[in-house]
Amino acid sequence: VSPFNIGQKIYLNDFTKEEFLDFIRISKLELDEKSVDRVFYWTNGNPRLSWDVCSEIEDVLKEKKCDEKLVDEIVHKLYLKSYDKAPIDNIREIVSNDKQLRDSIVQIKYKNGNKISDELKSRLYLSGIINYEFKDVKIKNQIIDQALNLDWIRSLEEKEKGLIKTARDYFDHENFQEALFYFEKYLEENTFDEE
Repeated sequence: VSPFNIGQKIYLNDFTKEEFLDFIRISKLELDEKSVDRVFYWTNGNPRLSWDVCSEIEDVLKEKKCDEKLVDEIVHKLYLKSYDKAPIDNIREIVSNDKQLRDSIVQIKYKNGNKISDELKSRLYLSGIINYEFKDVKIKNQIIDQALNLDWIRSLEEKEKGLIKTARDYFDHENFQEALFYFEKYLEENTFDEE
């Protein structure tokens, strides 16, 4: 919000592949092409995540050589084990407190991101979940995608409303895949008399 009577939105997307390669070159990290590609696979050029992963790689390079497996181990250790490192901790907190964002993420995961309103796309962008590419809405990178996995979102929904209400809400919003999941889970977790 500008304190003046004029203002302009500035959309800051993540590094392109070329910008990411410049970052690696300037950082003087000695990585093979597969390791560089693996870092980019996870971060998709997110500057903060790229910096953190490369910084950790730099520390490990003193003791051993980097490969794709090491990159995966570092990403899991930093972001996908306890979810308490920025920006993942903040993104998960925002999503856990916002049902509309959770529903939008479920839509994206089922490849229905084009059905999300522009207002929700803006909120997803400002939360750090998507880049500003409203035509092809997808979660911005693999780290965030895995941190916001369907099992975690489902557990939030179950805790908040219970299985039947969650299933009915998804059914009412014509997300039949999720509705079926919750109805089946309810049937599996409960016993009924024969009648």
